[in-house]
Amino acid sequence: MRVAILSAFPLFPTTEGNRSRILNLCRALRRLGHDVHVVYMPTRTPDVSFDAAAHVEELGRDNFHVLERPIGPEVLYAASRLMHKARRRLLRLAGSPAGYYFGLDELWFGGFSPQISALDERLRFDVAIVEYVFHSRALEAFRPGTTRVIDSHDSFTDRHVAFVHRKQPGNYWFSVPSDEEHRGFARADHVLAIQDVEADVFARRAAGRYKVWALSHLLQVGDGVEDFGPAAGLYIGSANAPNVASLTEFITAVLPRVVAARPDFRLVVAGEVGAHVPDHPAVDKIGRVDTPLDAFRRAPLLVNFMLVGTGISIKLLEAMAAGVPVVTTETGCRGLSESYRGGVVAVADDDRDGFCRALVALLDDEHRRREAGARARAAALTWNKAQYEVLGRILPQAERLSQAS
Repeated sequence: MRVAILSAFPLFPTTEGNRSRILNLCRALRRLGHDVHVVYMPTRTPDVSFDAAAHVEELGRDNFHVLERPIGPEVLYAASRLMHKARRRLLRLAGSPAGYYFGLDELWFGGFSPQISALDERLRFDVAIVEYVFHSRALEAFRPGTTRVIDSHDSFTDRHVAFVHRKQPGNYWFSVPSDEEHRGFARADHVLAIQDVEADVFARRAAGRYKVWALSHLLQVGDGVEDFGPAAGLYIGSANAPNVASLTEFITAVLPRVVAARPDFRLVVAGEVGAHVPDHPAVDKIGRVDTPLDAFRRAPLLVNFMLVGTGISIKLLEAMAAGVPVVTTETGCRGLSESYRGGVVAVADDDRDGFCRALVALLDDEHRRREAGARARAAALTWNKAQYEVLGRILPQAERLSQAS
């Protein structure tokens, strides 16, 4: 089948978990024999790191499409966004909880719709997959009969609540009431949830209007870590608000306890998050890495200290695929059932001493780290097999590509 994946997030450079998810979904669909096209929908603020050449190399020139943002629709979009922001500000000043809610289609750029329709008329897609519910309106641009899919990534129903509770009210990104998220999902035939708990919630709302599948992160399982000698832990992530807040808390409240027990410990921080957290004598900030495996080889122990978040921790799964043991908070391993937690030590979110003890116990025993890494990799392989089985049920393996033209 000919599949279009529509995303406002580029695949390359693969510096964030959502980009990794989309890239691996593309690769998995191609592995199943489908003809995959990526339709990139650039945001109002262009991503300066966007690597067009890498997309062409991955997909082929004819299978990568970049949409434009014409000036007329851009003016309308900007005016609409200002109105929405002003409304939220006034409602918050009035003390109304509604001041945290976005409009379902507030982030949708209307100028994309005719471009998508024209692309669909030319290429005759069998399946359209849109990333995130807030861009679900893109599905309305496709011909009748096209199979429509929303890759949800997260649940955005009342997403602001956890951030307000953690005193981070400005960092929740996007939040809608339950009925609005359902309205977006109802534009699709299939909705992909990234974890079982969210799939159950989505399915209860669906009332048969769309099919809900728990399809989590698909892994690229290649080479793994072999040297477990370094007394170092890795924190890897983008500069999103949950990462910055969580890593800042770790550096200020947990790291001094770890260093007191193991003065030789190094915390390696990879990704853009390092530029937004405090410096510390035991912290090595290495910036972006080409692949997570490069970072894991330098620090073969994942420090997955997370205090807020939804969906599933993609960096945790990628560490497991690399054969790296993990120490995580419970929030950090949300959505990962006990049966897949080989090599993972989970500690309560508020147990700073417990997190320190778990890290030090692994740092003190290289053999234990190696064994935990092997269990993590075995769990990741089992996990990946299960995800491929689900994907194969949603879009069965193609014996031949679509002949539509």
